[in-house]
Amino acid sequence: MFSDTYVTRKGTEVELPKFDEDCYVDFMEKLIFGTDQFAKKRLLMEPLPPEINQLFFVVVRDMSFKSKLTPIYDLFLEKGGG
Repeated sequence: MFSDTYVTRKGTEVELPKFDEDCYVDFMEKLIFGTDQFAKKRLLMEPLPPEINQLFFVVVRDMSFKSKLTPIYDLFLEKGGG
C-alpha cells in the first residue's frame, strides 16, 4: 500500500518529500527530551515538517481509580514505514 515515494489515498497519488534523518532525530529529541513545555505543545499542535514524513501515534488514557479526577494520557509515536 505504501511505497517510498508515493502514498495512495482515496485513489490519488501524492509524492512525499525525501526523508531527512537529521530533521527526524532533531524533532524527536525536542519532543522527548525538551524541557520547555510550551515548545513541546507547539511541536504536537503544529503540522509535522515534510522531511519527517509520516508518524503514527496512539493516545492511551490511564483508567486507574486515582486518575479519574486528574486523567493521565500516554502518547506513543512510531515512524511510518519502519
